Amino acid sequence: MSLRKNYSFSLLSLFALFFLINVSYFALGFFSVLFMKIPFMAYPLIYLFTYVITTFIFGFFLLTYLLSSNQRGVIGHLLYFFREKRMFLISLFYLAAFIILLLLSFLPYVFFADRALDKEIYALILDANVEAIMNLDHGFSIDFMLSVALWIFLDLAFLFSFAYLPIYLYTERKEKFFVLIKKSVKSVYSHYFSLLGLVLHSIAIPFLVFAVGFAIDRTLVHFDKFKMVSETLRFIYPVGLIFVALYSVFAISVFFEELSSSKETEFQPILLLPPPCEVDKE
Repeated sequence: MSLRKNYSFSLLSLFALFFLINVSYFALGFFSVLFMKIPFMAYPLIYLFTYVITTFIFGFFLLTYLLSSNQRGVIGHLLYFFREKRMFLISLFYLAAFIILLLLSFLPYVFFADRALDKEIYALILDANVEAIMNLDHGFSIDFMLSVALWIFLDLAFLFSFAYLPIYLYTERKEKFFVLIKKSVKSVYSHYFSLLGLVLHSIAIPFLVFAVGFAIDRTLVHFDKFKMVSETLRFIYPVGLIFVALYSVFAISVFFEELSSSKETEFQPILLLPPPCEVDKE
């Protein structure tokens, strides 16, 4: 109901977020080409990219929180955290976490996997030979894809653990960075299964749309007669992914609002099913 009330504005905000992220991609990509020959210049550019993207996404979380709690939210809230000094530390923390999770995910691949199948693709990527990559009769090895899947899973688990951090950063503006980190993790894991259940319940239909569309597309691509249908689906099934992002962020925001409004009384998690009827003792 919270999302339905703010549906049009939420979609507009999400598209504005995508636009800002794409502009950032272009701008930072331009600077990376200019400074790519300067030693060690790639490292500050990677950090700058992490800082910009993290700040935009935090702004979107803040905007959905304001909308779900019936407060005034505007598109400008997407840029709110650029004036927040603690974002420099938070971005560094996120970047370090992503790198550590990447190393942990690919350690089995480095030491135990047969990488012969992937060497050809690596060489073509380094040469930026897109045409040759598209004409390959094989993709990456199953070991590589499993490592990528593990990295994505660990990243999502990490981001879920700090889902409340943008809201705490806004509501407790004088609190220290490490205190907010601790509060966010504690708030999520104190009601972990209720929050996870609500998020999964809210994104079930949008995710099904995305999965079915993707599966049909991958099936039809092998048939020349349905090539046009397959090309059309490639523009349609990402819509399901957009709604997955929108519903999940709103579910987290609504859950936090429910949690914060129940401080004086015992917290009652948002139920996925109606409560059972009370049996009359008489």
